[in-house]
Amino acid sequence: MSNKKHRYAGKRPHELTMAERADRIVRTGEITIKDLRANYERGRADGIAWGYDAAYGSLMIALHNEFGFGRERLARLAMATADVQINYLTNDEVYRQLVAETGLDLPTMRTYIDNAGL
Repeated sequence: MSNKKHRYAGKRPHELTMAERADRIVRTGEITIKDLRANYERGRADGIAWGYDAAYGSLMIALHNEFGFGRERLARLAMATADVQINYLTNDEVYRQLVAETGLDLPTMRTYIDNAGL
């Protein structure tokens, strides 16, 4: 028995690490390395998109509920946000500009909110 087979012996699929599961399905021919990488990247991109959608959606709901932003105003906000993302190359640039223009520092705000129990 090879070391890999021995390492997997007696383990159920959900007990394997992600690397062990990937190795097993590639080794058994269930999927190619190319397909595995493509599926991983697609899942990663979908996860990132889902996170952004949830964050934007939460912000838009808050702006609607707290300040009465309507559909058109929220659409303009989405377009302006996309413009900022295109024009600033890094998160660091966005954060520096946010502090310069508004005085708000997101990590500091998170700490403030956590400590205030809000």
